[in-house]
Amino acid sequence: MLEKINNISTKSDYSHGGHASNFGTFLGSAYARKVVQHDSADISPAFKFLNSVRWKLKEFRYITGEKLFLGFILSNIEFNTVIDLVNFEEINVLNYNVIKEVKEGNPNKKIIADLSVKVENINYFEEPVLINFSALNIFFQRVFNLDINREISREEKYFFDELLEGIFYGIQEEFILLNSHILIFLDKLSGQRITKREDSKKDYGETLVIKKFRVVNVE
Repeated sequence: MLEKINNISTKSDYSHGGHASNFGTFLGSAYARKVVQHDSADISPAFKFLNSVRWKLKEFRYITGEKLFLGFILSNIEFNTVIDLVNFEEINVLNYNVIKEVKEGNPNKKIIADLSVKVENINYFEEPVLINFSALNIFFQRVFNLDINREISREEKYFFDELLEGIFYGIQEEFILLNSHILIFLDKLSGQRITKREDSKKDYGETLVIKKFRVVNVE
């Protein structure tokens, strides 16, 4: 897998049916070529898939020969994750840094949350479902309504119990789908797949863990 992926870094967003510009050489092997002013649906099966699930790709770069950084925007939320390429087939958890900008005050604020989501069996042939992150957006609005300006960790359980009341399982389902989309994208990109988990239904810890969040002013 490592030899198939070269560095990618782009500040351009994918738009719904729009154009992507100057992504440079983004893959080796059969995918390698220059991409200049082509519709995103023509770039590759992987990027056509991203278009179908409405991602706006923000950053995609290869790190130190072992990891891949993936940053994108969906439902007005920024998602960042790092994929372990060396142990890809045995990935058990994806970690996310999630950022939501709230434009309801002066100054505007960003809510930044760190989450981990367990990887379960992926159906690589299922039609992708669009994710609107309605439950996650409720969580962010509740955080904003607290009017706090410090980091809150999951050890402060009383905060999390109130913030996640009635929406926790909704957020969990949203991130299970997001895990699936990321792994299908990587399958289309490189041909690598997560191995089937025969014991995936057993309980080996929480599926979704919101580790911490903080609110900062937008500069």
